[in-house]
Amino acid sequence: MKIKKILALMLAIVCIFSFAACGDNNQPAVDSDDESSTLGLEDGEDIEIVKAKATVANVSGKDAVSLLARKSGTSEWSDNVLSQDYLHADMAVELSYNAGENNVYDLRLVFEDGTYQDFTNIDLSSGQPVYYLGKTE
Repeated sequence: MKIKKILALMLAIVCIFSFAACGDNNQPAVDSDDESSTLGLEDGEDIEIVKAKATVANVSGKDAVSLLARKSGTSEWSDNVLSQDYLHADMAVELSYNAGENNVYDLRLVFEDGTYQDFTNIDLSSGQPVYYLGKTE
């Protein structure tokens, strides 16, 4: 009889820890360090998001304090996507995006003096190794 009680107690403990590990399933779990991430859907299916990368270079001749992005054809700009304080002239930065989607973006370089320069309809998935933002000589 004592063994049955101990087994029942152990089973209850395992169940409690199993429920606690489930957490909040409404929030997607995305690990930005991986090349791909898996999101748990409410119906129990999983989808894989494959991250792709593109390099953009500032060849404008001026230091940029922010780089904004938006899907082409939309009106809302993103927050600053730079991970550093400046994108200096003749420097480049790598951007990550979801592969397999419509990846045509508008990019905006904002400079120290408050002016900006827009670059429209850039297809990040076109396979170019570097996208040059600014005057090209």
